[in-house]
Amino acid sequence: MNDIKLIAENGEYIIFYIDEEFFKYGKSEIEIKVSNYHVRGLVWFSFGELSKFAKELKLMYEKMKGNVVLVDSECNVDITFSLNQRGYFVLKGRYKENLAKDNELIFELETTQPSINRWVTKLNEAIKR
Repeated sequence: MNDIKLIAENGEYIIFYIDEEFFKYGKSEIEIKVSNYHVRGLVWFSFGELSKFAKELKLMYEKMKGNVVLVDSECNVDITFSLNQRGYFVLKGRYKENLAKDNELIFELETTQPSINRWVTKLNEAIKR
């Protein structure tokens, strides 16, 4: 199993877990920890969706402008990646395990440019096998 970790300087993080289930069915897991809140659950991405996202985020990193949105096929997670005035990457998002229930984690975390670059590199390596 590949765990692709995006860790902020304050210890907050997002981790994607990609294994054979992803390549067969599009099933993977995400783990999010912000402040004292923590969630781990299923997300569903096609290979094309995740590949397109990784390319768009890499382009955003290279140009240092724009926004990139990641949404899984079942709409359990959506995360918007943007840059703030100080040049930090800001991730604002939501994870909702069951769309029929009101429980959801709405989060924001900030990370550095090198962290995003490492994360995109690891994500590309994981999905290319």
